[in-house]
Amino acid sequence: MSKKPVSIFNEVLGPVMRGPSSSHTAGAYRIGMVARELFGRKISRILVSFSSKGSLPTTYVSQGSEIGLMAGLLNVPIEDEKVPHIMDYVRSLGIAVETVVHDKDCQHPNIYEVTLEAEDGYSMDCVGVSVGGGMSKVVEVNGLSVDIDGDEDIEIPGIGRLSRVLPVGYDRNAVLPFRDAESFALMDPDREMWEYALDYESARTGMDRDYLFSLAGYIYDVMRTSVNTGLNGTVWADRILGQQSHLVDAASRKGANVPSPLLHTLEKYAMAVMECKSSYGLIVAVPTAGSCAVVPSVILSLCDLYGYSKDMAVKALLAVGLIGVFIAERSTFSAEVAGCQAECGAASGMAAAGVVQLRGGSSGKAAAAASFALQNILGMVCDPIAKRVEAPCLGKNVMCALNAVSAADMVLAGADALLPLHEVIAAMDEVGRAIPREYRCTGLGGLSMCPTSLKIEETLSGKQNG
Repeated sequence: MSKKPVSIFNEVLGPVMRGPSSSHTAGAYRIGMVARELFGRKISRILVSFSSKGSLPTTYVSQGSEIGLMAGLLNVPIEDEKVPHIMDYVRSLGIAVETVVHDKDCQHPNIYEVTLEAEDGYSMDCVGVSVGGGMSKVVEVNGLSVDIDGDEDIEIPGIGRLSRVLPVGYDRNAVLPFRDAESFALMDPDREMWEYALDYESARTGMDRDYLFSLAGYIYDVMRTSVNTGLNGTVWADRILGQQSHLVDAASRKGANVPSPLLHTLEKYAMAVMECKSSYGLIVAVPTAGSCAVVPSVILSLCDLYGYSKDMAVKALLAVGLIGVFIAERSTFSAEVAGCQAECGAASGMAAAGVVQLRGGSSGKAAAAASFALQNILGMVCDPIAKRVEAPCLGKNVMCALNAVSAADMVLAGADALLPLHEVIAAMDEVGRAIPREYRCTGLGGLSMCPTSLKIEETLSGKQNG
């Protein structure tokens, strides 16, 4: 597959989504949207196939792939309240759905083979890959090799026309000021990172800088809503952890926890976002759903405690987004490929740059803070308890938020990160791909296989079937 330059808004600061997993829920949603557009007819039957050697046999239902794929195929907006209960909607439409697991090899753990049929007998085969953080590609249609990610209006002869389905487009004539962390290191280190982020995304998309800045403002608003939703209390039967975010303030009032306003606010906000996510509320996958609490807990905590304005927060988010571009360009956001270091770890490096930006630091210091934070998380595995993206994800989100703040604070104080960002990202990728498959979000090793974890999974499965 050819690789376009990574987009800040299509792939890093987003997608705005529902569900527990961006790799599974949001990536599947985008594959469904593309397949639906190409099919161009009313769907009467859906056949979904995937390999037993990938991640989907153990995560298709528990991590929301089925919900995301069906919502995309049926053109249900992600903001629609029907999304969490999409299978009820599918049944109400009389659409036949079949899922098949086969034993063929797969080149990526998240490959979906989808066959759509219409009442007149017309059918279309579509193969899509969810590559992490909500990013996806359709790579085959009716046996024809394609490379479609949804950010362009295209036409496939004999199959159909596709309109752009992603937030921003792609200018194929774009001349980028830089593309990765190594080429970025040649830029003026004294300029602020948010300005470079707008330079990059404006060049990539051909879109107006003011519009892109406002789009980052929308991302900020969704993050704020996610925190408030969690703090107000959420309910969802099929999850491990219920509402806990209120416990932090309650403990503080009693003097029962460590006296630290920043620590308390980070914890509370991270818990709130994770609770919003686990109840299928709207969140921003930044860069993934499993790591969605790191950046908002860091940026919003600092804003609320120290009075940073929304404009300053938006600039910080743009800095966050650019570091994410560098990580995705050289490595991945997929825990299935490189463990939790690719998700919570990546978010920690991104958030560290955001802290430096909030403090008015230079792009050079922001990149150094990201390097420092990433150095601290190499080797972090992904072993969700009961195959739910809740725990130990919550603790890792909080840990990585604190790591981000510490890394930024040390760099702002003059500490030397030693290694340039591009070298650290390369090392992170090497380490991540060396992690055994059992510890890369398959639910086959580590905490996922603890006896208590298996008992929790069995209990939740009983609730689903009851």
